[in-house]
Amino acid sequence: MTRKIVLAAISVLLVPILLGRPVAIADDAPEIGVQLAEGLWLFDISVRMPMQSSPTIQTMKACVGSEPLTASRLMPWAEKQGCKIRGVKEIENGIKWKLRCSVNGQKSKGKGEFTVVGEEGSGKARVNFEMAGQRMSITTKWDAKRLGSCPDAGEVSFTPTAAESAEKE
Repeated sequence: MTRKIVLAAISVLLVPILLGRPVAIADDAPEIGVQLAEGLWLFDISVRMPMQSSPTIQTMKACVGSEPLTASRLMPWAEKQGCKIRGVKEIENGIKWKLRCSVNGQKSKGKGEFTVVGEEGSGKARVNFEMAGQRMSITTKWDAKRLGSCPDAGEVSFTPTAAESAEKE
């Protein structure tokens, strides 16, 4: 029974991550972001969760325009899942932030960061929570690199195309 509860809670957090639904940023989290070179970028996203023997990995291409990459764009699921992005700060070549979450009455917190050097980027976020008396965490890692120019200029989009989804199967 405990495993079923844990998996249900984890799926509530994972599905929006993989679907990449856009979300508004929390009121007190300024639009501080890291600037990526405009063009087509490849993002490898790895999510490691309790009760999973290996991480869930998704590769997506995104056309990046002139807007900075913010924590809310990296974690578009956050607010819909009861999390607030707080304390966004600039760091050398990037940003870092904190998360405060409340899901089904359970409080959790986490932190993340993303840095860019030239045409490559990487980052990590971890959300720690307690379920059925056990401490657990969900870790997301991003690796990104610029591939070249975009076919059409655009905004950051974390939604894979149908062809890219088929390649993963």
